[in-house]
Amino acid sequence: NPPDEILYGFDWIVVDPDGVSTGFLNKRKAGTFGYVSIGEIDSFREYFKDVKKEWILGENPHWNSFVADIRNKEYQTFLINRVIKTVVTKGFDGILFDTIDSYQLVLKNEDDRKEYEKAEVEFIKQVKKDYPNIKIMLNRGFEIFDDAAPYIDGFLMEGLFQTFDISNKENSYIEVKEEERKWLIERLNKIKERGIPIIVVDYVNPKEKKKAEYLVKEISALGFIPYISVKELNIIGYSPCKILPRKVLLLYDSSIEVDPSVSTIHQLTAVPLEYLGFI
Repeated sequence: NPPDEILYGFDWIVVDPDGVSTGFLNKRKAGTFGYVSIGEIDSFREYFKDVKKEWILGENPHWNSFVADIRNKEYQTFLINRVIKTVVTKGFDGILFDTIDSYQLVLKNEDDRKEYEKAEVEFIKQVKKDYPNIKIMLNRGFEIFDDAAPYIDGFLMEGLFQTFDISNKENSYIEVKEEERKWLIERLNKIKERGIPIIVVDYVNPKEKKKAEYLVKEISALGFIPYISVKELNIIGYSPCKILPRKVLLLYDSSIEVDPSVSTIHQLTAVPLEYLGFI
């Protein structure tokens, strides 16, 4: 499970549904989004053994994953009935759809790409129909945004100022070229005009704290929600929200005949502390 702190310091959090317990979700105060890859299939997933070869278009060697064909109706049904149903059953508030653009790695024909994009929109529309109370957030997907906009609640994009190069093991953190950044900002502004929240995730070397803090300000100034992390996404990242460590003094009457263990004290004080927002 992710650290409990993120449940109280953020409005939305994204977690892998395979790596989180229902108990963790039950004590949340943040809105939770379950991560679902629709454009790629990871071989380490429990359900990979049930994946059919006709659902696969090719490979993404950088992530050791397989590019999936969302145009295949059977694959769509599998995603909805097996993968997405698990997210909903666990109690997530929403879904983050990832790898939306992965088809571009293998489909070079423009007609094939348009057909794929149309299938993605129809799939998102079907998910919203099946689960109308579930929020949907896209990770990129500029090509399908206009058609998918009525069915989504948030838009996430990685790498506006800084990103990482997975092929470069020694110096993987790199700056986004100015020309590309201008192109991205132009498209993000069009999405912002539709009133859809935009989250920008940039990646910075963990040693460069000043740069991370600087990027929080730069991205915020553009009207986007910043989140600065490391490429492994295994730390609580930088954002306008700062999580400050707090010490709480616990007092108890030793004359009461109870076991003065830490666990007992926690049980006695958990309710008032939670009410006050400390846990």
